[in-house]
Amino acid sequence: MALPSRIDPLSWTIFVEHPKPEIDPTEMWDNPSFYPEMRHILHESVHFWHSISTFQGIYLAFDCLKSMNALRFASRKGEDLTQIGADWTFEGYKPFQLLSDFYAKAPDPPLSTSHLFEGLARYWDVTICAGFTFDGIVSSLIKEDSPTYSEAYAHAYDTVGNVAFIIFPIFAYLALCSEEPVRCFDTSLKIYADDPFEVPVGMNFQEAWLIAWGNAAKWGRFYPVPYGPMSCYKTAHKRYVKWKMQYAGLVPEDFPLTGHPILEDSVQMMMSLAKHKWPDKSEYDLEVMFLEEFVFPGNPFFRQRLLLGFHPPVIHFSDGGYWVSPTQGFKEKPDFFAKSMADFSMIMGAANGLLARAKGKPTKHGCPHAECPVHPLGLCSFVPDYPAAHEDCYVKPLIKHEFGIAL
Repeated sequence: MALPSRIDPLSWTIFVEHPKPEIDPTEMWDNPSFYPEMRHILHESVHFWHSISTFQGIYLAFDCLKSMNALRFASRKGEDLTQIGADWTFEGYKPFQLLSDFYAKAPDPPLSTSHLFEGLARYWDVTICAGFTFDGIVSSLIKEDSPTYSEAYAHAYDTVGNVAFIIFPIFAYLALCSEEPVRCFDTSLKIYADDPFEVPVGMNFQEAWLIAWGNAAKWGRFYPVPYGPMSCYKTAHKRYVKWKMQYAGLVPEDFPLTGHPILEDSVQMMMSLAKHKWPDKSEYDLEVMFLEEFVFPGNPFFRQRLLLGFHPPVIHFSDGGYWVSPTQGFKEKPDFFAKSMADFSMIMGAANGLLARAKGKPTKHGCPHAECPVHPLGLCSFVPDYPAAHEDCYVKPLIKHEFGIAL
């Protein structure tokens, strides 16, 4: 049974509900509109690009990492994680609260951070794969899609009209760079509606995006300079390392206490490329100038640059096949890296499942082995592929090792 396509909010491993294509990946990336599978791959890849370059994506990843390890630390201290309650905390820290907030709707407008992430990804996967047609994007995002994909764009369209097609990706992305994305998105649209900056019409809209982006940067009415991934990573990582070192003695030497498995390399790559491109700029200016490519991943030139330096780390397909990023340096042991990232994602999902179960909302999953003792616990929602036979399941020993739950 193929699970719906998704990206893990911690490791940013992508899982696609299609079997691995037999076509060369380079050909598919170069001509995405020719291959239906690319809609799913592109959608999740946009999530990856926006995650590694925004405040919301980076802090969510680190909070998930901290949350996962909070449950692992608790189990090493002898706590029975099957008996924790809905308000359980680990020494005052409430795991997965940021993930819960990510999906929580604000009252006015009734949007969540997730709506912005999904709306942006849908905007770009449709424009890229539908040949960049105005009618196609409006039809898909407003008339046909589920609210998860359409509500953020619909709110922009209702507030500013047709010009939303050009400014939505700018305002939504900048909102994700803030600490209050929904308020930031809504306020900027209202200010723009009252006193807009110039957005060109009657021209190639890829050029219009860039002109509008330049005008937005000069606007100065509401948005601060985008919160860059370099400084955001340094802050989040420093806080996480300080926290985890308090509990280092609770675990064996092989316990994975490292930071984010992908982010550090990506941030170093960003800074290296930015310094090469603009050698005379300050670190502050480099962050601002470099983000343009992440704002417009639908621009063919920017998409090619992102694929050269920031290819999604692992893309798992429903038949067990995978693509491993050619930019991450894991070509020599791709099987090991792909499995490690899948296990990393599964452990995070199981940790989140333990908290959901404690709140009386077990996570749904598609495992066919109803007789398995793990099945009713709701810990298997992030398993990339379920084994054909119950006896061959690798989930139970992993859960026992990570969370001390004997099954």
